[in-house]
Amino acid sequence: MLSKHTPGPWYCGTFRPVGNRPGIDIDAADSANIALCHYEKTEMTATETKANARLIASAPELLAALQAILNRYIDLAGSGDCGNWNPETEPQVIQARAAIAKATT
Repeated sequence: MLSKHTPGPWYCGTFRPVGNRPGIDIDAADSANIALCHYEKTEMTATETKANARLIASAPELLAALQAILNRYIDLAGSGDCGNWNPETEPQVIQARAAIAKATT
């Protein structure tokens, strides 16, 4: 499946001032800025902001891994060793397809 997002890997920067709030840049390998996570000290902690930035930065790898696992799962199910089992009706397959569609469409 072809994606339109900036190719990974993406990286978290260090905290830097963003106006009167600290923030963390998420950048692509080519130094293109993908996103900025910042926080209001009263609403979100630095720990939460760092965790959000790490999650965003891992998105390309998470998407690729989910696609690979799903493809392998479907291949194994179609190998003939699973009888009449239909993975397309499995909640995990449906959930994985929905997550991939959310990320790619």
